[in-house]
Amino acid sequence: MSWFHNLQVRSKLLLSFALLMVLLLAMGLVGYQASARVNAGLEDLFTNQFEPLVGINNARAAVVRHNRAVYRYLVEVDKAQKESAVEHLEEYEKQLFSQMKSELSSTMEPEEAAANKEWQEQWPIYVSAAKEAMRLSAADTGNGEGRLQALQMMHAKVRPAFDRIDKDLTIVKEVNERVAEKTHTLGQETYVSTTREVIGLSLISLLLCGVLSMLVTRSILRQLGADPSYAMQIVARVSDGDLAVPIKLRDGDSSSLLFSIREMAHRLSDTMSEVSSMSESIGSASEQVASTASSLAQTASELASSVEQTSASVEEMASTVTQNADNARVTDGIASKSATSATESGKAVGDMVHAMKEIASRITMINDIANKTDLLAINAAIEAARAGEHGKGFATVAVEVRKLAERSQVAAREIGELAGRSVSVAEKAGVLLQEMLPGIDQTASLVQEISAASREQRTGIDQINTAVTQISTGMQTSASSAEELSSTSEELSSAAMQLQELMQQFKLRGGKGKRLLLRAGHGHGGGKRAAKVPRELDEDDFDEAELDDKFSKY
Repeated sequence: MSWFHNLQVRSKLLLSFALLMVLLLAMGLVGYQASARVNAGLEDLFTNQFEPLVGINNARAAVVRHNRAVYRYLVEVDKAQKESAVEHLEEYEKQLFSQMKSELSSTMEPEEAAANKEWQEQWPIYVSAAKEAMRLSAADTGNGEGRLQALQMMHAKVRPAFDRIDKDLTIVKEVNERVAEKTHTLGQETYVSTTREVIGLSLISLLLCGVLSMLVTRSILRQLGADPSYAMQIVARVSDGDLAVPIKLRDGDSSSLLFSIREMAHRLSDTMSEVSSMSESIGSASEQVASTASSLAQTASELASSVEQTSASVEEMASTVTQNADNARVTDGIASKSATSATESGKAVGDMVHAMKEIASRITMINDIANKTDLLAINAAIEAARAGEHGKGFATVAVEVRKLAERSQVAAREIGELAGRSVSVAEKAGVLLQEMLPGIDQTASLVQEISAASREQRTGIDQINTAVTQISTGMQTSASSAEELSSTSEELSSAAMQLQELMQQFKLRGGKGKRLLLRAGHGHGGGKRAAKVPRELDEDDFDEAELDDKFSKY
């Protein structure tokens, strides 16, 4: 019966009701057929036996009365009585044939048909003999001879014909009585057989109803897992959020509705426990993210302010370097002019002395510019260290600028010394002009180097300015991102709190969700990652070769 248990409840009920309807229809058909047979038997009994029996009895009575009327006619002396007897004779004869009409028109047995045929043949003989006897009696002259002949006629012909007719009518009556008895017996047999069939079908229906009821009930209870009222109570508690409701199952139950509800409640409880734990972790992490974002925003703001100051210093240094480059270009022109006109400078020694003094003053200015450049490079390195990871490239450029400033100082000192010696020996220039020509050439070369160094300084300062601008833009973007991150973390913390409030509506199984969360965190290398905190840079973070390489790229 596994196929029956696999059917849907609707199919089971429809199948059960269909079988019951078939049985009820069979009982109705059996009852209808039995009623039809009984009705046919009763109709046959009434039409072919009851009415003919009544008619036969009345016909026999009419024959007897007819015979008595004949005897009355024979024995009566009064003429009026005789006439009355004759009138009754005609009436009794009509009664005979009218009463036998239903019998003669009904279905007859062979014996019954023969008897009916015989009495109909005997009746004219009987009537003819009776009339002859009545005629003899009427012809009596008073001596009694006529009546005696009439009585003899009665005994000789009328009585035998009467007896034969009465016997035939008795046979017809007995045949009808036997047929009626047979019909009655058949009706009883039909009643008994119909009763047995109805009782049998009723017992089968009751048995089948019991079996189907038991099968449907067991199947429904097996699918539900318990009584429907108990299942409704469990579902109501689960719908109210009680996921820890205890559910009682039958032994070996692994496929019922209650089993599925219990598994669903357990899984929901585990999932809700994990969600609750995760919401707490999210809330804690969002608070840490908010704190870190706030610190990052503050640090970014401070760095942006420092970068702005550095940018201003770099712009000032760029202006100084530009002026230094212009002066170097002028000095280069003077040195070139001095070198080309050295052969004719004998008569212009005074002018040369004046030019040397100007060179000395210019060299002093270059030395001051180099000192300021050195100070600016030191300040830029300090600001780059404060900028952290964003200031590494800037620090590299600052170190290179510092090197260029030191080289400029060295060159300035050398030029100063040369200029001093040139001034001291200017008066001897006329005599020592040929000896001074190499020195002038060297001075021109050094001035060209100063000019080239100034151009390099200008290029480096431009790169520093560009880097500072990029750092400033990055700091502003970082500050904006930090503010957005702080706002997002606050929203996340609020959502986590709302989720925890929603989770409080559920009643969960004790501790199982937390254990699942720990296992999941351990299996996936879980746990919250600590936010990275920015640190300050020190000298170990800068590699000399790496700085030179980055500077060459600039």
